[in-house]
This record gives sequence, C-alpha cells and structure tokens, in this order.
Amino acid sequence: MGEHRRWRLAAMVTGYLLLAASWAAGAPAEGDPRKGEALYVGTASFENGGAPCLACHGVAGFGLGKAAGASYGPDLTNTYADFGEMLDDALESMPFPSMEALYIDRPLTQEERADLVAFLQEVSGREPPRIAGSMLVETGAGVGALFVIVGLLGRRRLQALRGTLADHSRSHR
Repeated sequence: MGEHRRWRLAAMVTGYLLLAASWAAGAPAEGDPRKGEALYVGTASFENGGAPCLACHGVAGFGLGKAAGASYGPDLTNTYADFGEMLDDALESMPFPSMEALYIDRPLTQEERADLVAFLQEVSGREPPRIAGSMLVETGAGVGALFVIVGLLGRRRLQALRGTLADHSRSHR
C-alpha cells in the first residue's frame, strides 16, 4: 500500500471516529421510564429543585388520569406523539412562558430530560382521561348525600322546636 493511500485511509478512519464521537455526544441519553414516572409524579426530586410535572399536568394511565381534571396545564399524554425526539430540546429550553418562571433557575439535567421523554413516550397514544362526566356524578352524589343528612338532622330539630313552641303557646293562653 502506498504512502498516499495510508494517509488517506488514516484520515478517513479518523473522520469516521470523530463523526461517531460527535453523534454519540449529541445523541440524547437513553432514558428510564420508571425514573421519568417518579420525576413526573414527584416521588423523586429534580436535582435542581423544580416542581414535579403532576403539580400542573395530568397524564393517562398510571393512576394519574384524574389529576388532569384539576390541573393548570394541559394533559401531557400525547406530548411525545406531538414532539417526538424534539421533546428533549423543548424540556431543555422550556419555551413555555408559564413554565419559565418555575424552571429558569432550576433547569432539568440531561438525564432527567431523557427519563421524562422515555416516560412520556411510554404513555403516548393512550386515551387521555375524560373525567368531566364522572366528576359531575361524584359531585352530585356528594351534594345529594349532604342534603339527606342535613334533612334528617333538621327534621328532628324541627320537631323538637315545634313541640317547644306549642307548649309555650299553650302556657300563655
């Protein structure tokens, strides 16, 4: 093999190695969906102290569906379907004005972002919770039970009050 070919081969191998190294460095870390779930619900804390996602966002499955009905932010069940691998970039830059104040001084680490992306990828495609109907039924049942209890307690008191008033009326005749 000539000297020129050796240098050319060495340059090509070096170029491929540098390219592979840059791809590896720029590639998102492989996330753990269980760690992502723990970060999401708050059973594990973010390294820089940010609030858990469930404080504002619901997600289908994992017993977290009802949180979506009382949350401040949108349901994140299909976030991975919407953003795909760009979700990691979105979590890094936090382009959401309402979240900026919470995370500007508490950025997520690369590992936390990867774990959250893995968790959101796992729940992606599930049916987001529709709880408005069940919440209405539960609230109506609670209010109805309260009226029944107040009615039963009030009836006894009303009967006692009527008796007292009748006795008082008879004694003043």
